[in-house]
Amino acid sequence: MITDALGNPPGDFGPAASRTETDSFGSVELPANALYGAQTQRSLQFFSIGEELLPWGMVRALLAVKQACAQVNHDRGLLATDVTELIARACTELLGENAQAAYRKHFPVRVWQTGSGTQSNMNVNEVVANLANFYAGEALGGKKPVHPNDHVNRSQSSNDVFPTAMHLYAIELLEQALLPAVDTLIAELARLEKRYQAMLITGRTHLMDALPLTLGHCFGAYRHQLQEARAAIVATLGGADSASAAGGLIELAIGGTAVGSGANAPENFDRDVCTLLSAFYGRRLLPHPNKFAALSGQDALLAAAQALVRLASVLHKMANDIRLLASGPNSGIGELQLPANEPGSSIMPGKVNPTQCEAMAMVCMQVSAQVDAIEQAAAAGQLQLNTCRPMMIHNFGSAVGLLSDVQHSFASHCLAGISVNEAAVQSHLDNNLMLVTFAAPELGYDNASKIARHALEQGCNIYQAAEKLGIMDAEPMRVLVEQRVRESLLQSQG
Repeated sequence: MITDALGNPPGDFGPAASRTETDSFGSVELPANALYGAQTQRSLQFFSIGEELLPWGMVRALLAVKQACAQVNHDRGLLATDVTELIARACTELLGENAQAAYRKHFPVRVWQTGSGTQSNMNVNEVVANLANFYAGEALGGKKPVHPNDHVNRSQSSNDVFPTAMHLYAIELLEQALLPAVDTLIAELARLEKRYQAMLITGRTHLMDALPLTLGHCFGAYRHQLQEARAAIVATLGGADSASAAGGLIELAIGGTAVGSGANAPENFDRDVCTLLSAFYGRRLLPHPNKFAALSGQDALLAAAQALVRLASVLHKMANDIRLLASGPNSGIGELQLPANEPGSSIMPGKVNPTQCEAMAMVCMQVSAQVDAIEQAAAAGQLQLNTCRPMMIHNFGSAVGLLSDVQHSFASHCLAGISVNEAAVQSHLDNNLMLVTFAAPELGYDNASKIARHALEQGCNIYQAAEKLGIMDAEPMRVLVEQRVRESLLQSQG
């Protein structure tokens, strides 16, 4: 980290006094050691709403855009070399490994601001400019030699920079956090699928007894659903696997400037910035083919958010199933035994609850609500600009973070330690009236129904009921049913 003569990082030196800066609205007082400037200070005055700050990942994405734009502007002869180098040095410092700890307080803009993200864009412009000017030996707030608008924001508008950063941050979240978490959960489910591939359990439809299947089938169903949900998420990224395929989050709004026309940006500015951003992120990124659509809508992020709901639906269903199968231990289904991670009650000694399932259910509900807000926001833009963007990316980032964390937690603290109460499983199988379905082709539907009803009324199993009713002897029927069960399982395995 760069420090001043006293060993203090930029923005941390000197007493906590104030300085005066000006913008197009006049003079503003702000902390003397703040790297931000007048427009950020105004945002703190007029948008003191809530406590949520713009996610640090969004700040990083905005900085990456600024660095790339400065280089392209320099290559086009629009920025002097010394100014470009100062901007690049400042961006590199702010993108550094420990930058969040050192500089987070200089990005204080709340989520709840103007819907275009202008306050956040200017916050980044001001911090980059002030840090660059510090490197040049100038005072903070002087705007020389680097100006936040004329230089850092050259060829740009908040209206194209902010949605560009949203896509970059969303891609990073999906690829570095969510997809690895999904893969962890899929691997754990695949392990359980294999482990219990031969263990028969009672199936249940409408929460009532149904035909048997294996516990491996249950875990395999969740695994398959998660794989499909994963594929849906990957599809929202865009054509990463094809030189011609496009669409999705990889298409960036940069170059559209204020309304999508590209005013004040040089020709092919979008292409060249995307090339530099592709190199920075190590993945394919493209200019959006219709900047008017990119600025007025937020369709790609909406599609990605909706894919999160699909994933949440699978996770929620799985969590509910597992806690139902583990209910009890003595007065519920009780076929699964979950890890006893912590005491379950402050008043009932020895109680253990399905807490990981409950946490996952709550996360999925929260994600659904967050995506509902994103869906409303995507429809709420007016004319040439969507004006709900800070909330959209805040919700998206929060939803991805929650889903990522809860999958790692569920895999480690629930699935990894799950076991089976084989006695309960066998008892339920022995008393499953729906096993009579396997004998129905020989006995007929009506006779099979009589057997099931008699067994229920008399409290016996279907084999005893069949013999008592004189429809079929118990042992031959047991042999027939068990043979049919084996045949159905072989068929299900392909």
